[in-house]
Amino acid sequence: MYSATVWSGTSDEINFIMIGEGGGALVRRDIYDSKFNLGTIVRELSAADCESVRDYELDDVAIYPALNERLLLCYKLGKKVDPDKELIFGCPLNAEYKDYFRIISGKFEIGEFGY
Repeated sequence: MYSATVWSGTSDEINFIMIGEGGGALVRRDIYDSKFNLGTIVRELSAADCESVRDYELDDVAIYPALNERLLLCYKLGKKVDPDKELIFGCPLNAEYKDYFRIISGKFEIGEFGY
């Protein structure tokens, strides 16, 4: 786990705990394999591989309300977005992600976001 900070030094600065720390690997997995198979690493990715990862998903899916907020962002922005992935790979963060990061920080009342 590590401490992540988004929009550091601004009035929108949010600090929270995340699992993992920048970068990852592109892995080929058989989704029908019922065994605990980690898959085959296709290539390692660095924290600066923002463009390479846009068309891939992380190996987990957030739960309510973070998933709801991500789906709302996809709808509002008209494209597939994943604020977690963009943070992990050092991509520039869209200002529209503010509520998403406020939600996952756990520092705000969920009712503030309409949930």
